[in-house]
Amino acid sequence: MNDKFELPPRRRLPDEIRQRMRTRVWEGLGEPDQRPRWTVTVRGRAPIAVAAAVVVLVAGGVTLLQSVQGGGGQPTAGGQATTTRPSQQLGPLLVPGVAQSAVDKCQAVAFAQTTPGDYAEPDRWRPRFSVSLPGREVAVFDAAGPVFCELTRTTVTVSPAVAAPQVLDVSAPASAARVTSLFQTANHTLAGTVDSQVTGLELGLANADGSNGVLGRAALMDGVFVANLPLSERGAAQGGRLLLSATTPTGTLTGSGPVPDGRVWQGTTVDVWPSGDSDPTSRRNQLDRCLDRALVNGLPGTDAEGWQPGARVGSAADQEGVLVAHRDDGQLVACALADQHGAELQLATRIFAPDRTANPDVPVTAVDLSWRFLTVWGAVGPRVARVELVGENTTATGEVVDGTFAVQLAGVTDAAGWETRNVLRAFDAAGNLLYEGTPVIRR
Repeated sequence: MNDKFELPPRRRLPDEIRQRMRTRVWEGLGEPDQRPRWTVTVRGRAPIAVAAAVVVLVAGGVTLLQSVQGGGGQPTAGGQATTTRPSQQLGPLLVPGVAQSAVDKCQAVAFAQTTPGDYAEPDRWRPRFSVSLPGREVAVFDAAGPVFCELTRTTVTVSPAVAAPQVLDVSAPASAARVTSLFQTANHTLAGTVDSQVTGLELGLANADGSNGVLGRAALMDGVFVANLPLSERGAAQGGRLLLSATTPTGTLTGSGPVPDGRVWQGTTVDVWPSGDSDPTSRRNQLDRCLDRALVNGLPGTDAEGWQPGARVGSAADQEGVLVAHRDDGQLVACALADQHGAELQLATRIFAPDRTANPDVPVTAVDLSWRFLTVWGAVGPRVARVELVGENTTATGEVVDGTFAVQLAGVTDAAGWETRNVLRAFDAAGNLLYEGTPVIRR
């Protein structure tokens, strides 16, 4: 009975089983108009409402993710009493020490971007601990005071050499709840110091009236904390509230206050491209940045492995561009481009996967309709060399790359019947028409 029990090796589900699971799940979701709506909040852009649940295959299981409240995270009409849900999960993983590769990257950024003497000499940087947060690592050093360094796959951000500390006003009744912010990034990292007698710290956000509050555990060691807190989603402009719960030897202290300004304490950020190409507008770098942000934002079902850039359309600064990415297992995602840089990853939740028995050249399509553009993207068969999107008054030629396509048409409104007024065409290299039909195919 004392023999060591070993788990069997982890194996990937066969593709045919994965596809069968997906098909069964989609069949159970019913017609598109009857499916629940899932809202994805995109930084700097309006929320995107996706008329489908998100299906994620995780370790051989199927997870359905959908929202349970109204869009936008705003309080419901009529007001609500203050409601705060305590954290039900383990906090961020904290590991004593900092990897040497992280030390090298952080110091390179710090000493390349500042006036000599602003930071303590490199040999005085004492690694304290590292914290794993979604899509990133945060290294903490003691260098004549705390120094924080956030590392994602494509960026390194170091806290200011001369910090502008701000005490977070949470109206707590004791000095033990005094929390000072020293470092805040666009990737939802908030770090700083707290009274040394605090043994546990939770931070969170709520609506202006205190409703929909959620607390999350911060990583804490010897009075220095690192937290994952998306301040930009419910910041001062939205009238959000910052929540705090601090555990001390004498009890738990709670409080709330205004959300701090998300534009300060940013530190110095440097791009670090895995591709080795320094051009941020290259397809590879746009995709890497897009995956980076998806991981940071905890977008379900995404990882950074195996994705290759495909077709791209609307990459000019004045357009709502899309970069399609594909993987060997047939999965597709799209990157929404803003200012020619990778913005956010969109899960392909409403892709039309046709039966190609009769015509193998029927495209697999997804559609995005904004107030300015109709964008159609997806996958095409190996014979397709060119795609066109034909509107009422104009025709747009798209791009075909590695079995993916993207095409964009300006001036399309969302008036009733727009699906039938716009036609998608696919051609071979000789110009022969292989497919002609509506870009949205109702099932």
